[in-house]
Amino acid sequence: MNVVYGSIALGRSLPLMEFFLRAVGAALPVFETIERILKHFNLTITPGETVAIVGPSGSGKSTIVQLIQRHYDVNQGQILIDDVDIRDLDVKWLREQLGVVSQEPVLFAGSVRTNIGMMKPEASQDEIEHAAKIANAHDFISGLPEVC
Repeated sequence: MNVVYGSIALGRSLPLMEFFLRAVGAALPVFETIERILKHFNLTITPGETVAIVGPSGSGKSTIVQLIQRHYDVNQGQILIDDVDIRDLDVKWLREQLGVVSQEPVLFAGSVRTNIGMMKPEASQDEIEHAAKIANAHDFISGLPEVC
């Protein structure tokens, strides 16, 4: 099964990555309001599913994303990927598996090739084009002017 979470890890086979988020009073004590909002919050993301987290300002959207990426750890409850607590996973590996589109746009310097191959600088031209096609960006990129 081909599972893609936003970004593409070229040349790697991703695990099924079924997410279970059981955040019983999750987040940090500093965020008392968000902690109350997320109390008894449960979320299951099945393989191949695309999820958008939406809501008003202050409702905990960013905190949920930060928890999944382990920028914070839950102080109660747990976040599981394929029945493994993410606190038992290598943080670098975990973050390589996730793709997040934040509210703030980020522009990167460099060529399109450099940006697509950011996580695998040694990627071949075929791999770069394949990634662009999977992201439905190939036609758009092909229409860009050549830059010296």
